[in-house]
Amino acid sequence: MDVKKIAKDKRVLVLEGYCKQSLPYIRGFRDLGCEVTVLCKTKLDCCYASRLPHHKILGVCDFDKPKESEQYIIKLIESGNYDIVFPPFEFSARILSHNKGHLSKFATIIANEPDIFDRANDKEEVMKVCTENNLPCPKTLFNIASTVDVIASGIVFPIIIKPKSMFGARGFHIFHNASELKEYVDANAIDLSTYVVQECIPIDSEVMAGNVYIDRNGEVKSSFLYVCKHLYPEDGGTSTMNVLIDRQDCH
Repeated sequence: MDVKKIAKDKRVLVLEGYCKQSLPYIRGFRDLGCEVTVLCKTKLDCCYASRLPHHKILGVCDFDKPKESEQYIIKLIESGNYDIVFPPFEFSARILSHNKGHLSKFATIIANEPDIFDRANDKEEVMKVCTENNLPCPKTLFNIASTVDVIASGIVFPIIIKPKSMFGARGFHIFHNASELKEYVDANAIDLSTYVVQECIPIDSEVMAGNVYIDRNGEVKSSFLYVCKHLYPEDGGTSTMNVLIDRQDCH
């Protein structure tokens, strides 16, 4: 199958132009011969400043404005001006997934069905799958009551908490004892039942991760391993520098 022949002149809409992840995807679509449009929220977005997109749209695509973003993106796709719509990040992927039935009438939507997306986007659910299949993962408390005392009796500090469903490292916090946790929970009216609670892997430890890309037929198209070399914020945040590694024992 000649992928370039199939992709040539396809009109691709890439969402979330503020994400640096969008740039390599835009380059990849261009290399395939696609006509690429990117949706940005301001002229300061990295993709708006880039020479890679053929077209740039200033519109509403902002995780601080979820409803407005959803309405804007739906209207944009309903215009019929795009053959493929690609979400580089969870925020826009959720919008596409939850509206896939309707939006698929206008373009090919690169997003999972909503039930699959919601399960994969639930960080606690992912930890359950890992635990049930003996995959290495941090110790996690499941189905906890929303009290500090219950948490303190079930896990050894330091611990981290993070929303079950969120983007990147937002809502990620480290606590070294129950007093710190209680102070934070009380001050911010946190409902711990909506958070994942798990042991804190030392920040200075080497974190290895793997990505596997699978097509619609369940066939692996590519895979790679990488080590995270730097986080930001440094006390627990999103990986900002990753290095590909070659693990012979994983081949």
